Amino acid sequence: MRPAEFEDEQIIEAGKRLLSEGRRVTGFALRKEIGGGNPSRLVRVWEEFRQSQEVVESCLLYTSDAAD
Repeated sequence: MRPAEFEDEQIIEAGKRLLSEGRRVTGFALRKEIGGGNPSRLVRVWEEFRQSQEVVESCLLYTSDAAD
């Protein structure tokens, strides 16, 4: 298996840029934004990041509600 051309952080930053521009984050949009890569891997990295953020946000909400 070939090593990944782009680091996860590069993919996540590209996804954030797309969102800030009001664009949908898809594998092909990520590929165009960073200049290459496998769209399937790119979108998988982005989705894993999004899911991890949802978990963090829900934990913060839970602890905030518990403190009230």
